[in-house]
Amino acid sequence: MLLQLAAGKTLRVAESFFPLRILKGVDGHKPERGNYWPGGPDESLATLSNGIKVKRRMLRMRACTEKDAKGKMCRGHLKRWFTPGEEVLRLVGSNAEIYRCERCHTVYLPNPEEQPRTQTLAW
Repeated sequence: MLLQLAAGKTLRVAESFFPLRILKGVDGHKPERGNYWPGGPDESLATLSNGIKVKRRMLRMRACTEKDAKGKMCRGHLKRWFTPGEEVLRLVGSNAEIYRCERCHTVYLPNPEEQPRTQTLAW
């Protein structure tokens, strides 16, 4: 398989090569709000009394995007948090799907454009 590159050059790639695609929303279109899309700005909803931020997850987000004092991203994995504190429960409600970074403990709420991940797996 040959790919056409800029300046008239071609590149030979294996048949199993799949070009990267731009991710689309659940209904097939890119959301209008840029902050829910990978690479968009973070949406910080609140700050808890201990200084931890509450943010909304971007579409298909799996790693934390919180920056430290040096400006580096945390990149910790987001884990489902089943035992949040009283302050978090008051802020988001008792039935909310809550995620927390395993490194910096930033709290993330689910993306409204993604399906909830609370269903039971069926094989």
